[in-house]
Amino acid sequence: MVIIYNGLEEFELEKLQQYRPVIFQSENSFFQYLQQGRSEACIEFQDQALSQPQIQEMPHITVPPQVFFDFLVVVDFEATCHEGNINPPGFIHEIIQFPAVLVNVRKLKIIDESNAFVKPKLFPELSRFCANLTGISTEQLLDKQDFKDVLPLFENWLASHELGTKYTYAIVTDGPFDLGKFLYYQCQVSNIPYFQDAYFWVNLRKCFKCFYRVNWGSLRFALHQLGEEFVGRPHNGLDDARNIATILLRLLRDGCSIVQNEKIILNPHEQEINAYVQYQHCLPFPLRTVQPLGRNEFLYTYYTQINNKGGLPQLQPAIKVEEENAAAPSLIEEEISNTTQRARSRKSRSKSKNTSDQNNQKSCLMQEQKSLDNIPQEE
Repeated sequence: MVIIYNGLEEFELEKLQQYRPVIFQSENSFFQYLQQGRSEACIEFQDQALSQPQIQEMPHITVPPQVFFDFLVVVDFEATCHEGNINPPGFIHEIIQFPAVLVNVRKLKIIDESNAFVKPKLFPELSRFCANLTGISTEQLLDKQDFKDVLPLFENWLASHELGTKYTYAIVTDGPFDLGKFLYYQCQVSNIPYFQDAYFWVNLRKCFKCFYRVNWGSLRFALHQLGEEFVGRPHNGLDDARNIATILLRLLRDGCSIVQNEKIILNPHEQEINAYVQYQHCLPFPLRTVQPLGRNEFLYTYYTQINNKGGLPQLQPAIKVEEENAAAPSLIEEEISNTTQRARSRKSRSKSKNTSDQNNQKSCLMQEQKSLDNIPQEE
């Protein structure tokens, strides 16, 4: 039996719809479908997915080409949730587990781990669904610290390994939701600035799909494609981070160059434009706070920081937090103004073209009349 919960993977939903011709209008309708005793579709989908061929073993190398970071930090938050995404009024996902796994890129191994539990602020009592999913109880979090006190502990852990000073590092996640949704809203709930080193990150799903030409699907499915098994308890943050690190190490051994490929958007005006673009492109599970980071943009920012500081790159956001609330012209209004100006210029060009066409037509008629006048008439 496969337990499907809030945050259903796009690949799984797509495969399930192919196996059973059912169109789900929302996640709630999907959970109602499961409650009607039709869970055999999930079971048969699981068998069908795991029967696909695995990725062929590639010759391992000592150090992958184009190593941009000395260390990679894998994080996988666990947050409060409700079954079927049916949340009470004012509900916001709050981080309740903050794990991290440190990977040495050049030695190709895990060298350290960090794990901390966080006490939720808005809704301290966890739902039964959340407790069963994560294995974390409400009583277990009563004596834990708030997120604003846990984040400095994580920063001290990074500083103990001299990350960001002596060595370069990047944060690695399983998708955009950990930093673009959970961390973003958690910082707002805790009334603290967004974590500075999380403006750019590595979405390992994109690296996996681009390198192996295989859909990530889910963490368990990606491990199966590599011939690995999930170790630990699913949806335990630390166990998930360890398994993500396993995939990361395999990518490094096979020669994948790990680069930051996503970034956070803090400016509200840019979030509106980003949401509109995502809507136009019909992106699955879009986040208005997340935008792709192209390789050229990454390389430009990376080497610009090296040249400016003469040493290790410290990637900074394009928009600083303190400038977010500053008075600035609206990007949407500016775009509307530019569009209006372009329309007026096209209209003026069209008008001038029509005028020139009319003048040319008149001149042609005058020339024809003059030529007719010069023709001698028969007596």
